[in-house]
Amino acid sequence: MISDSEYQDIMKNIGAMRNETVDTSLGPLPKSVEFLWICLDHAKDDADRRKLFPLLLRECSRSKNNVAYLHFLRRSANEMSDDPIAVSGAAYGIAIVDLSAKHEALALANQAVKLALAQDRLVKHSATNLIRIALLLDAYDYVSLGISALLNERGAIRAEDSSYQFDFLDKIDPDRVDRRMLDVYRALSK
Repeated sequence: MISDSEYQDIMKNIGAMRNETVDTSLGPLPKSVEFLWICLDHAKDDADRRKLFPLLLRECSRSKNNVAYLHFLRRSANEMSDDPIAVSGAAYGIAIVDLSAKHEALALANQAVKLALAQDRLVKHSATNLIRIALLLDAYDYVSLGISALLNERGAIRAEDSSYQFDFLDKIDPDRVDRRMLDVYRALSK
């Protein structure tokens, strides 16, 4: 497992590597991306992957290489397929960066909700993320799935979850979802 001091060393090293470009199978990338990619390929366990993927994705984003960014988002969802946060985050990133991957993003977001329910953790977080992705991609059947999952959470308290979120309610077209269900969810905000 990567120790705290090793993690700090990695953080120091990537800053110095950003100015050097290397050719990779994903196109030209800063050496920092290549370095983190190698670290990830040699990661010994999920704890290391959980530390390395966010760093790698941040470096890909900074480099504005969407091919690399999408590659590692998909890889994170695949390699950490039992983690609702990783799957949900990958879904959101894919939805934002590649609008042509609508079905993939929605499937991953829905998978994150199912994982969260099965693990009895992060259900509100995952369902809210599903709604946000569905609104971005104009997929109202998934908006309804997300609202339904949130309503089924009434009274559920978990140590590992977010609170109810309501910032997206004004973006929902009430004529495209079950209005009664939407009103019940809206009432939770009061």
